[in-house]
Amino acid sequence: MIHKHPSVRKAYKMCYKWNIEFFCKIGLIPSAWYYLKDMYPTYTIEYYISKQTEKNRLTTLRHIQKAEEKGLEYYTEYRKEKIANAKTALAI
Repeated sequence: MIHKHPSVRKAYKMCYKWNIEFFCKIGLIPSAWYYLKDMYPTYTIEYYISKQTEKNRLTTLRHIQKAEEKGLEYYTEYRKEKIANAKTALAI
């Protein structure tokens, strides 16, 4: 996948294109879910995906808040360009 989209950095693809939902859709279920499923029989894959998505959203909000506290702009032009590239790679 990295060779297919070399213009988008690997870490950024991991956040937007290669998230947990993506891997679950193609059948690569995270081992953490198998552990939690054994511990809690009612723990579904959809619930796991929603919890991880919420966790990632809160992490991003924390990063934005820290940048604002430092007086920095979180969504710079370069970052906006990377987001756009990742979303077009996702559409492909």
